[in-house]
Amino acid sequence: MDFMETTSGVLTTTVSTSTMLTDAEFDLLWEGNKKRLFTNGAWPGFQETRSGEMFYADNIDDAKIKYKEYLNSFLNGLVSNVYKQTWLAKVHEGSNIVGMWLYKTTVNADDTFTWSIPAELQQLWTDQGLSGDLRLKCVDNSDAMTLPLSDNTPSNLWYLNWYTNVETFTALHTAFKAEGYTKVMNLMSGSVQKNKAQEWYNTMKSWETGGIPGDGPTAGRNTLANPVWNYVDDNSTCAMTLGLCQFHNAYTDLDSSLKPCGWPFTTVKIGGEYPPYS
Repeated sequence: MDFMETTSGVLTTTVSTSTMLTDAEFDLLWEGNKKRLFTNGAWPGFQETRSGEMFYADNIDDAKIKYKEYLNSFLNGLVSNVYKQTWLAKVHEGSNIVGMWLYKTTVNADDTFTWSIPAELQQLWTDQGLSGDLRLKCVDNSDAMTLPLSDNTPSNLWYLNWYTNVETFTALHTAFKAEGYTKVMNLMSGSVQKNKAQEWYNTMKSWETGGIPGDGPTAGRNTLANPVWNYVDDNSTCAMTLGLCQFHNAYTDLDSSLKPCGWPFTTVKIGGEYPPYS
């Protein structure tokens, strides 16, 4: 299956294994994200340690060309051949593009893996009686570009609402299930993105009372309360958060045809402690 679409309020999500951004969509997204991706170094491919590589650029004009080449290659070229499968998700507000995400399989085409398992995530997996390699049937959330909505709602706010919607999980997991994948790991390398994720998690787990979904005793039932694994306060080390889990509130409302999917955890609190335990 090549193309999936769901609508949540004014936002429409489409997921494809082959359909690239149009030139106009790319231009709009790049203008709104070039400072983050290039100037601030949020995309690892533009960092000086990658000098000499295929998609490296040392000026912002070349960076636009190289990043577009990378997106094309990720979906339909040499980069896509590194992985078992790749996807591109678009988010539109009406007819206007407001976001895009890249996804790739955690298992590479040569049966190696894109990331090593953090020790405390492995502990969480094992402590709940789960076996096998937790990276199997997993998809990585990779690059992203977003824009404010037409009413000037900033992307960091609408993203939180969009990503935790049943309609969004439906679009993503319909596409992934069609290729045999069931779990998502969100990868983050930019320091701003990582710090925001860490801030949300620390806020959620500090709410020990109040009955808010995702607060203290039930932390993890909301995607905003997921632990941040492999966190280092820099602009290059890859941190991770889990995608949809089977105990998230949204999982209950997913169509039965998509289940089971997501991470098969029943809690993220073990022995009275929240992971990461360190």
